[in-house]
Amino acid sequence: MDRQNKKSCYPMDANPIGHCLIINNVEFTGGNLAERVGSDQDATKLEELFGNFLNFTVELKRNVTKEQLESTLRHYQQKDHSEFCTFFVVILSHGDEGNIVYASDGQAMKLDDIFQYFSASSCLSLGGKPKVFIVQACRGNQHNRVVSLNRQDSVVYDGGPSTSSQTKVPNEADTLHAYATISKLLLLLKI
Repeated sequence: MDRQNKKSCYPMDANPIGHCLIINNVEFTGGNLAERVGSDQDATKLEELFGNFLNFTVELKRNVTKEQLESTLRHYQQKDHSEFCTFFVVILSHGDEGNIVYASDGQAMKLDDIFQYFSASSCLSLGGKPKVFIVQACRGNQHNRVVSLNRQDSVVYDGGPSTSSQTKVPNEADTLHAYATISKLLLLLKI
């Protein structure tokens, strides 16, 4: 890679490359939130992927209350990330409109509040480093249109299995939305 391209890439040469925090809320004590069937399997696969294949230190936390979540976020915010190249947060939980996720005690937390723990001004040792947040949670109460494929399989909505055995996928499946800035902020370009 030439010198010009090297300047435009994040270095990814630390060993381990960074921390990956996985929050897996399966069972809920507050509100009317159903058990998230299948979430433990997703969390285990993510833990294996980040730990065994992507060379991250991984911490998996299951069924965290809002207080525990805030404490864990503060812990990672106060860590010295100087020796690492990146930081990932994966949240598997219930969610709703307004970019909120629910803790296991049914308390809502805004995703923007979670993101702010790791802004450059809040966590200096992560400044200038990629911070990636992956959220597996509903963002409202409307069902995504389901499209039938020419395969036999089963589909599970968050909260319960479907009744059909023909393979169905959400119409908007297999899509990643990535933004260069967070909601309500102007994009800054380096020129």
